Amino acid sequence: ICNVLCEVLNEIQGCSVTGGATNGKNALKEISDKKPDIVFVDIKLMDENGFDLIAAIKEKHPEIKILVLSGYCNNTLIGQAIKSGASGYLTKNLKIEYISDAVKTITNSPEFYIPDDCEVNIDEIMKEISFYPNQYSVTKREKEILMLIANEYSTKEISEKLGISEKTVRNHKSNMMQRIAIKI
Repeated sequence: ICNVLCEVLNEIQGCSVTGGATNGKNALKEISDKKPDIVFVDIKLMDENGFDLIAAIKEKHPEIKILVLSGYCNNTLIGQAIKSGASGYLTKNLKIEYISDAVKTITNSPEFYIPDDCEVNIDEIMKEISFYPNQYSVTKREKEILMLIANEYSTKEISEKLGISEKTVRNHKSNMMQRIAIKI
């Protein structure tokens, strides 16, 4: 599927493929080295759960947008993708118009992308997520940032204390606000 996806992405104006990986560990290294804008993650990985990989990517690189690839489309999987920090969800039929729409949508808006062929109701998924608030996933780094915010540290102070840029702190804050619907 990787070769087909690469071919399709190279057909989309403004897109270029910068790398690829066959397992989570290599993916994290590739992402750290190449700093892509968007990462495609197959949720069915040999060495780990794709949703765990998404959470790990978002913890280290909150600014990166992630599109999930799956052979299935249902409320549970899409809900898990949202909770993991993904920006959109694609089925593996890899229609160029869906991939192009997904890339444009997640690049230009905070809206979660689901293609038309995925017959789910996003409102139902969001209600389910809201109904089970303990299922929100907050990364270890986000917990650290939340604790520092609670102790009234500024963005600059948090970045200095954690050894990360102010932009990264703001990205973590933004991701948390979107995911858990709070204002910080």
